[in-house]
Amino acid sequence: MAKSPRHREWVTIQHNGRSVDTLIVYPESKDKRPVVLVIHEIFGLSDWAQELADEVAEAGYVAVAPDLLTGMAANGGRTKDFSIDAAMEAVSKLNQTQVTADLNAAADYG
Repeated sequence: MAKSPRHREWVTIQHNGRSVDTLIVYPESKDKRPVVLVIHEIFGLSDWAQELADEVAEAGYVAVAPDLLTGMAANGGRTKDFSIDAAMEAVSKLNQTQVTADLNAAADYG
C-alpha cells in the first residue's frame, strides 16, 4: 500500500452515536466515479483487505472500507489493535444489527 499512487484516507463515519473508522481509497481520476463498499472478512480490516480496497480503486472505483471492529479493541481501538486470533473472535461476536447499521452508514457516506 505504501507504494500505491492512489490517494487514501481514514475518515470517521458517525451514526446512531457510534463512530466507524473507514478507509477511503480514490481512483486516479478527477471525474466522479462509482463507489464500491468493501466488506472485510473474519480477520477484520487487515492489510489484505486494505490492499483489496486499493485494487478496487485501481479499477476506477472509489473504495469505501469500514472497519467493523472500530471501538472493539482495548482502549477503543480497531482491527490493527488486535492479534489475528483476537480479531477473528471479535468479528465472530459482532452484533448483526450493528454491522448492518455500520455498512448502511458507510454506503450512505459513499
